Amino acid sequence: GASLQWLSTMCDEGSSRTVLLRPVPRRKSPKECWRDAVHKALCLPDPWAQRWSSVPLERALRRRWDVQRRSWSCEELLVRVEAEPFAKGAMRIC
Repeated sequence: GASLQWLSTMCDEGSSRTVLLRPVPRRKSPKECWRDAVHKALCLPDPWAQRWSSVPLERALRRRWDVQRRSWSCEELLVRVEAEPFAKGAMRIC
């Protein structure tokens, strides 16, 4: 604004060089940030692709609770399970 106009007329000591101001870039909306993040993620190669390709596929059942119907749904899918657990705990070793 007008209160910052004096900055554009500042000169370095002993120099006649004028400091030029650039406009402040507009902040992105959260929607634009998410869109950019998704675009970047889809363009990058999958860092886990090589690691998981050697792990065999296994059948699994996914069970989910449907709050509206007040019932469980079940579907069969294929998963890859690491042979060694990454940490200790009840959910990691069955």
